[in-house]
Amino acid sequence: MVGLSILKHLEELSDEVFIDRWVRDPYQQVFCGETAFQWGFPYDPCDMTYFRKRIGPAGFEKILSLTALIITAIGYLTFFITTLLRK
Repeated sequence: MVGLSILKHLEELSDEVFIDRWVRDPYQQVFCGETAFQWGFPYDPCDMTYFRKRIGPAGFEKILSLTALIITAIGYLTFFITTLLRK
C-alpha cells in the first residue's frame, strides 16, 4: 500500500485513474512489489482511502521523507561500488 500511495502522490491522480494506470503499467507493479504482471488491481479500491486516513498527512510525509533518505543512500552506495569496481 505504501508503494501505491507514493506513486499516486507523485502523479497527482484520482484513485480511479491511478488504479487504471497501475493495472496497465508493469513498471508501477514492480515498484509496488509484484513479481508477475497483474491483470487486475490486487486490493479493494477503498483500501487506499482507508490507508491514507489511517496514516494521516503526517504519517504520509514521514513515509516520503524516509523514502527519499533510502533512495539517497542507495545512490551513494551505488556510486561508491561502481567507483571501487573501476579501479
